Amino acid sequence: MHKVLPLAGLLVLGACTGGSSIYYYDYGRYSGSTAQYAARDGQMPLAVYGNPTGDTDAAFAAAVARGLDGTHVDHTVRFVPMQAPNATGYRVVTVFGSTKRESICTANPATGAAPGSNGPMAAAFCLDEEPLSFVQGQLAGMSSASDPALRTHLYAVGRGLFPLENPKKRSEFGR
Repeated sequence: MHKVLPLAGLLVLGACTGGSSIYYYDYGRYSGSTAQYAARDGQMPLAVYGNPTGDTDAAFAAAVARGLDGTHVDHTVRFVPMQAPNATGYRVVTVFGSTKRESICTANPATGAAPGSNGPMAAAFCLDEEPLSFVQGQLAGMSSASDPALRTHLYAVGRGLFPLENPKKRSEFGR
């Protein structure tokens, strides 16, 4: 009986986001202080690959940035879409389509999201070609970048990428 109740809670939570979910987290070399250093000028570069909506890529990238705003360790940091994404420096990379942790921070992560389709999505806080933190999930189909479900999903993505401290290290030290 006790095992059924947490599962029921997860099902209810999944329903709240319109079928979107985050199902994998990895914190590798993440630290909250590194995230603060990376955004020391108040901005976090953002690379967006794939577009599951019917909107232009620029409109979708702006919606992704708005959805991530307020999720960084420093809540005043603003996410800024990069004009020409590259694989150098600190940045957040979002992929709407298929990709792997090992390739998300490279110059050409795999994509493949069709407009309006349900599909995989992943995001990483990167330093050069290394993901410092990584989340992977499923995004419910939507026709527009203004869909409230996109913003809700991206808020969960951002909170997953930027915890105050690395949960993996917290458990190593018994806290």
